[in-house]
Amino acid sequence: LYDDLLTEGPIAARLAHTREHGEIWHYLAAHLDLRDDWAFPEARGRVTSGRVLADVLASWALCVEYAHDLQRPTVAPVLAGLRALERPFVEACREVARQARAAHPDAYARLAVEVEELIEVERQSGTADDLGRIDTFRFEEEQLLAGATAALLRAEWSRALAWAEDRLDGKSFWLDHDPTRKSAWVLVRAAAQLGLAVAGSRLDYRRASSLAEAAELYVEHGANVDRLHRQLEQACESHLYRRVPLYHELRAALDAARAAHAGWADAKAREWSDLCQREGALPSSDLQQRRIFDDVVRPLLDDADKTALLLVDALRFEMVQELL
Repeated sequence: LYDDLLTEGPIAARLAHTREHGEIWHYLAAHLDLRDDWAFPEARGRVTSGRVLADVLASWALCVEYAHDLQRPTVAPVLAGLRALERPFVEACREVARQARAAHPDAYARLAVEVEELIEVERQSGTADDLGRIDTFRFEEEQLLAGATAALLRAEWSRALAWAEDRLDGKSFWLDHDPTRKSAWVLVRAAAQLGLAVAGSRLDYRRASSLAEAAELYVEHGANVDRLHRQLEQACESHLYRRVPLYHELRAALDAARAAHAGWADAKAREWSDLCQREGALPSSDLQQRRIFDDVVRPLLDDADKTALLLVDALRFEMVQELL
């Protein structure tokens, strides 16, 4: 019905001649619990076309979706009573909102921005923690991004990562509508992943009794931290530019993640240095680069097949893993 009204389909064409808007209104009341006094400002007192009726229908669905996704009571007067709707009506409204976003993104974006003006007090009263998992309105995505960057600065890596993954998993219409917002969330996710890995790292060279054991500890507990650090810097190369929302706040948040990694790396380097002082700096022969040709390459030369040896300098271990 929404699609027909918006695109001036057969039902909209019939309404243009018969003016039977009241029948459609009763139909919407039965299926969505659309109340009699609900009137989008553009349509107030003059629901005289299919397009206007489509806006009324969608604005109701958006507000119901928002009210039931919110983690606190609504404060905007126009939303009063919506959280008391029964589940069948709520689910029907959610489906209308989903279809509007999927089938008519431009119309949805226009309408959502207009409806935001009706509920401006919600933007002023809420915080990122109050919001749910669906970004019905653009201000929700804006509040969440601000909350995520602030969480990164407080080293609340898990919270920022959860918000970023929800946004990037396709649950936010506004990221597809504005690629700069997607870039911002890619950076938030990369920073949060690195910070979380640093905080949870169990790499401790003080537990090692030899360089070989220390190397195994790095493979198991350290390489992934360095990998996430590299991936953060690569994400910055691709996604950090001045048009990205909250550019300066994001830069500060990214620096917080970098600082966490730098502190971790410095501490591990000191532990490694202490180990080398205790055990000596030269590892066993199977870990010495000077032994690679004699121990690994030369035996292959006896085969009939050709052998190629690639020498690549200055790669961290985690980069070698990816090269392989």
